[in-house]
Amino acid sequence: MKKRTLLAILLTVLCLIATNKFWLIYKPTIAEFKIRGEGKYNIELQLNQKNNAKFKKNRFYKKEINLSDKSVFKTEINPKKAKRFRFIVSSLNASATRERVEIQTPIRLGKVTIDNFNDFEIQNATSTIQNKSLILSSQNEKIILTYKKPIKIRASKRFLFETFTIILILSFLLFYKLFDYIADFKTIKHKSRIEIIFLVAFFVILFIPLSNISQEKTSKSENRTLAIYKPFINKKGEINYNFGKNYDKYFNDRFNGRNTLIKINDKIQKTANDNFYIKNNYILNKKNGWMGDTNYLKENSNTLFEEKDLNKALKNIERIKKFCNQNNIKLYILIAPIKEEIYSKEILDGIYDFNMYKKSMQMKKFIKEKTGIDILYTYDIMKNLSKEELAYFKTDHHWTDEGAYRSYVYLMNKIKKDFPKVYIHDRNNFEYFNNKKIRVIPGRFWKGYTYNILIEDEEYLTTSYKYFKHKDINKISYKETDCKNGCWARDYKYNKDYPNLYFYGDSFTLNMLQFIPYSFNKTKNLFIPAHRKNSNIAIYEKDIIKNKPDILVLCFSGMNRLTMIYKDTK
Repeated sequence: MKKRTLLAILLTVLCLIATNKFWLIYKPTIAEFKIRGEGKYNIELQLNQKNNAKFKKNRFYKKEINLSDKSVFKTEINPKKAKRFRFIVSSLNASATRERVEIQTPIRLGKVTIDNFNDFEIQNATSTIQNKSLILSSQNEKIILTYKKPIKIRASKRFLFETFTIILILSFLLFYKLFDYIADFKTIKHKSRIEIIFLVAFFVILFIPLSNISQEKTSKSENRTLAIYKPFINKKGEINYNFGKNYDKYFNDRFNGRNTLIKINDKIQKTANDNFYIKNNYILNKKNGWMGDTNYLKENSNTLFEEKDLNKALKNIERIKKFCNQNNIKLYILIAPIKEEIYSKEILDGIYDFNMYKKSMQMKKFIKEKTGIDILYTYDIMKNLSKEELAYFKTDHHWTDEGAYRSYVYLMNKIKKDFPKVYIHDRNNFEYFNNKKIRVIPGRFWKGYTYNILIEDEEYLTTSYKYFKHKDINKISYKETDCKNGCWARDYKYNKDYPNLYFYGDSFTLNMLQFIPYSFNKTKNLFIPAHRKNSNIAIYEKDIIKNKPDILVLCFSGMNRLTMIYKDTK
């Protein structure tokens, strides 16, 4: 008995050593340095455990940075250990050569600090060192800076007690029972070998889900946040009496092979119905390729706003109206119908009875009666357009460039009555091109938000969309800013004798940036996703005043957004 126990303990220790990567996690550290230049660059950091001649089996950390807006390269790195590193600076500008880039010390790689450029080997650029800066003039689209001296980069470690405990217990039970069976096999006649094989296979299979616990924070395929680990005793010394339930949720969200099972299930569900495929409340009509969001259908179908929601929207609008009056700003509110309002038949094809028009008109009428503000609701424009051509993307919830342009004309005609100097650009001011992918954010084409949640391949990207490009695109300047929590801002300057605009709203503002900035002297677009914690316009009132706009336009998708302008409204 003692021998079996000792052997089981010995093999358990060896098993823990062999599986250390599952219970001993290397935490990321930061690499950063200051860099100056003009335009966009890809900066790639490469780490290696061996010498500089072997940069193949290394770790790569790649990041795109616009040096016109930012001057710091900063990224997380996760090396167990590294002895060598190099940077590759690649220009993404039209002219890749003879560009000037300046890198400043110190260069920090975790706890390692580099403050001497004499120890770098430089390829594809001429260089000079001035004070603590390395000035590079590129001779090729890629500048390679290799640090010649050995260094020691170490990532900090995180001990996963829950994983360690599971492996410890299961491995000890496996080895102990295995030796027990072997001992019995020697002493008991006709003992079946199948039992031993079955037992070993059973415990081995138990290890598979534990072999690679995911550390991701969110699931892209499910579009949700994953459960986090909550210890049995927290840092304050308090006991977690729900530890079992918490750990069950944590493990179910992160076990090895879970994503594969999800993909298999998705394929089964996708082929199970000849007409529709529904995943995470998003729907694909397989007959015509239209995609939609069933969340809207369940929450808004054939209902009216409750009195509390009407009053919440009223208080929000009265508050923003008062703010605008105090700062001599003219307020306009533009509301786009959600895609399912316009394309209910194409997306749903009779499986849902969806009608949100009455609900939207109820809010529009209520606000007009109480405040005198006429909400610019583009339902009729989008519905009429849908009879001629596409008003919304089939694989995304945003309006197309044509839908955005017609809404722009509608808005500008209203503004022009109060500001005669604004110029409404007609179709002759634009060039046009086609693409089967989706463009919402300027300069970025992709498969579409709804598409990315539902489908992995590109089998439904069959529709070609018409896109606008203003002929004065090179005469307008802008500065782009990334805000916290997914916000995004652009400051445009057109240098015309037009009024100034502050353009605030959700992602439906982004399609309109092909048109809006060309009708104003200065335009600031602040895009705030509706579900973010900082989608509270009170946070940005100082910024609005600072920009001194003549006009504030609020642009949202769906009337329900009016209840969320101020987060503290009850």
